[in-house]
Amino acid sequence: MPQYCFYDNVEKYNVNFIFENMQDDLLDTERIVSRMIQFYFPKLSDEEVQKYRKNLKLLVQLIDESEYSDYVKEKLCVFFVNYEWIIKKLNFELISKEAQLKFYYERNYKKIADFESNLDFDDLVVKLPKVYGKNFVINEKKDIYISPCIVYKNCAITCFLNDSNFILLGLDIESMLNFWHDQTRLVDLDVFGTAVSEKNRIGIIDALLLRDEMSIREIEQMFGISNTNAYYHLNLMLKANIIHVRNQGRTMFYSLNREYFDNLIEALKKYGTKKGREEI
Repeated sequence: MPQYCFYDNVEKYNVNFIFENMQDDLLDTERIVSRMIQFYFPKLSDEEVQKYRKNLKLLVQLIDESEYSDYVKEKLCVFFVNYEWIIKKLNFELISKEAQLKFYYERNYKKIADFESNLDFDDLVVKLPKVYGKNFVINEKKDIYISPCIVYKNCAITCFLNDSNFILLGLDIESMLNFWHDQTRLVDLDVFGTAVSEKNRIGIIDALLLRDEMSIREIEQMFGISNTNAYYHLNLMLKANIIHVRNQGRTMFYSLNREYFDNLIEALKKYGTKKGREEI
């Protein structure tokens, strides 16, 4: 979810979304402008919000002196200077998308019904983080809403809003997850050999075994290598599927793919003695 995102009347739309009601809300442009100011500058009183709404020069000055990034400042100024045209354009786009979605829904009604009836939530909870990484979080303690996506058939998007977890899943997500899950179980010894054929990469594997996970910066410092070299080694290991990566802000953390090594052991059994094969 974007860092700066404005949702008005979200509680009402969660309970009973009616497209026509949203259109009616968009007609009240003065209220939208007031709520936008209130959202981005929550410390303002109601009287101050109205003062800035009625005086564009003061509002632009307020935005310019804020701590928002230059990108956000620019977008806010563009909106408040042209809000009537922008809201009108938004309304037109929503009408167009609503008609398009109705058409998609009618054409794919059976697929959606099959998706909903065959959805194995417990299986998804296990497979989604394995494919999309540790940053794909499903909090089972929150209310969970799952919506099928008929346009991006392989998508899996999750976000939190208030006490709810919203998950958008493409209609083909299960087959895609099964494919990637099967891929992670395949061990290509040639690719594995290339990935571990350099002492720094062996060292990284041993370090991850001890540290559980490390950032690229920590790996650079531990092995005395440049960022470019560290990225090169880690990228080779990622392609071989022997490590996982997750993003936390701008920092990337790496960890061992333990399941891969379990599968590697199984793949190597056939090369051992009969006694060894039985003991493994």
